[in-house]
Amino acid sequence: MLALVVIAAAPLIVYALSQAELQRTDDASEHAAFFHWVESSFYAIAVLLLGLLAALRPVAFRMAGWMAGLALSLLGGASLLVGEYASALESPWSGAALIGGLVFVGVGEFESRRGLG
Repeated sequence: MLALVVIAAAPLIVYALSQAELQRTDDASEHAAFFHWVESSFYAIAVLLLGLLAALRPVAFRMAGWMAGLALSLLGGASLLVGEYASALESPWSGAALIGGLVFVGVGEFESRRGLG
C-alpha cells in the first residue's frame, strides 16, 4: 500500500500546488471568494494522508484505506465528468485516479484478509 501512496504522491502534490496557485491568483471569481481552490488542494493532500495512514496499518487501517481509495476515485470520476473545469484533473490523470483509488481499496482488502495488517 505504501508503494501506491508513493506513486500517487507526485501527481497529487502537483495538483494541490496548482489549485493553491489558482487561489493566490484568482481574486474575482466565486471560486476564489468561497475558497474552492484551496479546498481542492486540501482534498488532494487529505487523500495522500489517508493513504499513508492506511499504509502504516493501525488497528482500523481498512477504514482509512477505503476512505483514501474512494476519495481518489471520486476525484478521478468527477474530473472525467467535468473535465473542462479548472479544478478537474487532466484527462489521463483522471482515469488513473479513478482506477488507482479502486486498486488501493482492493489492495487494502487483500492485505487485511491475508493478515498482513
